[in-house]
Amino acid sequence: MAHVSRVTRTRCILSCPRLLCSFAYAGVVLGCSLTDFGGLAGGHSELVSDGSADAGFAEDGAHSTDDSGPDVDADAAIAEPLILARGIGRPIGIAVDDHSVFFTDLGTGSIFKIPKTPASDGSAAVPVAIATGQIAPSAIALDAGNVYWVSSTRIRSVPKGGGVAPKPVVDEDGSNPIFDLVISGPYVFYTSNGFIAKCHLAAFCQRGSGGIYALTVGGGPYVRLTTVPLDSFVYGTSNTGIVVKASTTPTAVTQLAAGQDNPFDVVVDQSTVYWTNHNGAAGAVLSASLFPPDAGPNAPTHLASGGDPTAIVLDATSATLYWIDFATGSILKCAKSGCNGQPTSVVAGQLDPQDLAVNEGYVYWTNASAGTVARIEK
Repeated sequence: MAHVSRVTRTRCILSCPRLLCSFAYAGVVLGCSLTDFGGLAGGHSELVSDGSADAGFAEDGAHSTDDSGPDVDADAAIAEPLILARGIGRPIGIAVDDHSVFFTDLGTGSIFKIPKTPASDGSAAVPVAIATGQIAPSAIALDAGNVYWVSSTRIRSVPKGGGVAPKPVVDEDGSNPIFDLVISGPYVFYTSNGFIAKCHLAAFCQRGSGGIYALTVGGGPYVRLTTVPLDSFVYGTSNTGIVVKASTTPTAVTQLAAGQDNPFDVVVDQSTVYWTNHNGAAGAVLSASLFPPDAGPNAPTHLASGGDPTAIVLDATSATLYWIDFATGSILKCAKSGCNGQPTSVVAGQLDPQDLAVNEGYVYWTNASAGTVARIEK
């Protein structure tokens, strides 16, 4: 394939947010060859990080200027975000605990952390590498003491403090890229081509050697995944247009919605599933009951239409949904009960926002092409 410029290449790679790494493993990313990844497709070694800060960061880039998107509340004031870290290669997944912000960096194949509380003068932190030498790291998750991430067809983990070599958790074969993961109790659940699976965290689960238990079979690539604490189900989206709940035992799979236009990310509360349809400038944010009628899937409720919604999170404290509109580089919010189809803009003009998280009073996100991690008050 023809070579493309750095800006074009970044746009091409990131036009399918946070799935890019898995598609990269297959050799082609939406028209971009693996040579456009600057060597990420080649061999790798999993290195022990000594916790030192990574140098050689570049400056961040310009903002998105795409003005297509959903109707938003024009009366709401839009604050300026605080840049927590800059000069990162291509930050993708993000997770936040009480003390730190953790994120994956596609550009350097590293996992980084920074303090959750910024410096008193508001200056950006220098990220500390807790793992290096990873193949296309993307989705990330936490438990009380560890960080877990997707590395193409693998899942790896390290203690939050780093200092040791990444621990193998799951190894799928080359035909099963892993798209997303969630930690619940003693298990990691993850999505891949045609199935949702689980692995006990105390084991090393390897395709062909046991330990991998499929919760679903068929239904096309499953994209994103979530669960409810102490719940016995996981919830996922598939690019075949379905939103499902799958028993963690496993015993059954229930379609919560069908006929959706490229459902992408998903979150749940105790009674409702919420998801994004990632479809250019004609996307939507929808909801449906976790308990569909016997006759089949629910008729979904539209919460917002337009734009290109991708990653979504639910802030339980305020009962508010936050999501990325990839078309406009914005983060929008809407009460989970609805906002009359007019979400409020939290921040605009971000360059390739990829993933987001909420913690206490702030929303955190990654800007891949800008090479930044940022936050803003909810």
